[in-house]
Amino acid sequence: MQRSGRTTGEAPGNRLDKGFSLFLMQCCNFCRIRCGSIAFSLFLGMQWTFTLDQLPETARQFWDQFADKQVFTLDGPMGAGKTTLVKALCAAKGVQDATASPTFSIINEYAYTDTQGKPRRIFHLDLYRLRDEADAISAGVEDTLYQDAICFVEWPDLVAHMLPPDTVHLRLEVQPDQKRVLREIASSSK
Repeated sequence: MQRSGRTTGEAPGNRLDKGFSLFLMQCCNFCRIRCGSIAFSLFLGMQWTFTLDQLPETARQFWDQFADKQVFTLDGPMGAGKTTLVKALCAAKGVQDATASPTFSIINEYAYTDTQGKPRRIFHLDLYRLRDEADAISAGVEDTLYQDAICFVEWPDLVAHMLPPDTVHLRLEVQPDQKRVLREIASSSK
């Protein structure tokens, strides 16, 4: 995984000493810190840059960061690898089922066992084909979002107002070198 170009405590355009950067971490939305190979920005949230080979490790780091979160939106252009990302995130949780794009089924459900041995579920929603909110409700999207389960929502704009307040919003982008960048673009609470 490639690290962002900034060094520890470096704000846009400035190099800062470590003590001052710690102060800025608490009060400035534009400072950055490093945590292993993950870049964290109080303004942008988490960010990973990875290749397909690095995806399993990226998925592990993702769950280390978002262990307590359940609903995630996935924004990004068609072909960016959203379904491939969800497949890796499911694998990192121990899903044994074959994972596939829910483009036609709208909602796919996968089972796994959590660290306490409790059966859990992951839902993968692809809302690309839905026309309106009535379609979303009819498909069971709102009910799915409020179950005690992890949910990944592709093409979430149609149901933005239905999302739980602590939803984590993610963007997946393809770089010119074919690496992917996954960014947390918003989260209501951390």
